[in-house]
Amino acid sequence: MTRLPHILLLILMLFILCSNVSSFDFTTGRSDGMGGTVLLSDPSASVLVSAPSGWLPDKELRVEMTGTRHFDISALDQVNVSIAYRHGKVSGALGMSQIGQRDYYAERTLKLAFAYQKSEYGIGGTFSSEIVSFGLGYEALNASTVGINAFGKYKIIKGALVIDNLTSPSLNEGSPEVSPKMSLFTEIQGKESFVITARLTVEDREKPQFGIGQRLIVSEYGALFWGLSSEPTKYGFGFDGYYKDARLTYATSYHPSLGFSYTVTLAYQLGKKGVVADDEPSR
Repeated sequence: MTRLPHILLLILMLFILCSNVSSFDFTTGRSDGMGGTVLLSDPSASVLVSAPSGWLPDKELRVEMTGTRHFDISALDQVNVSIAYRHGKVSGALGMSQIGQRDYYAERTLKLAFAYQKSEYGIGGTFSSEIVSFGLGYEALNASTVGINAFGKYKIIKGALVIDNLTSPSLNEGSPEVSPKMSLFTEIQGKESFVITARLTVEDREKPQFGIGQRLIVSEYGALFWGLSSEPTKYGFGFDGYYKDARLTYATSYHPSLGFSYTVTLAYQLGKKGVVADDEPSR
């Protein structure tokens, strides 16, 4: 009988995670608050892991640490650590993530990403590895896969096309394959200090997912953002706070059935400042 609460918790975790989270995903610090979209014009380290691009100042290092509480359930807490660097036309990023508790259920993800940019266009790729552990004496499962992407800019529009899970991996012989997933991220630079972001995600046997967000810089010390996503429907908002080379981000989202999720991010950048690939300001 002592194992019954653990088994019930495991069933709840599997239901929540499998219902709306695909394997090998690497979430970004602002994504919950911006409808799952990303900020391409000022990419954080986690964005460069999930959607590799070259829009990073040359010879700049970015580090990011993110903690998320999903649906106000401590057993689903997630921690992400990511780092990114650019040298010349090449940029690279590394991200590590864990969701859940290893004694019950946990997903640990390692993702490597790189991008090559020439002028306003570029290509990139990713390698992802995931380990799923169930606790209670069960053997852990693991799988790996690769992805490709392309990105570019036309006037005030930036875009990135990301295709993940190209090898259709599975955790073991009896588990279903993870289908390839295609995501199109776009960003439109508005007048003065705001941008509009959007996302379309298509995956086999799943309904298309849409997301839209907006970010408004209110001063040199901060910005506000909000967003909406579908499948599942979630509403989100948050803010960025800046102090010198550091950034604090808070993002929250609301699911009508499962409730609130909260994300706190600490980020730091060091190295050369203001030398962005397409000669735009870095903030």
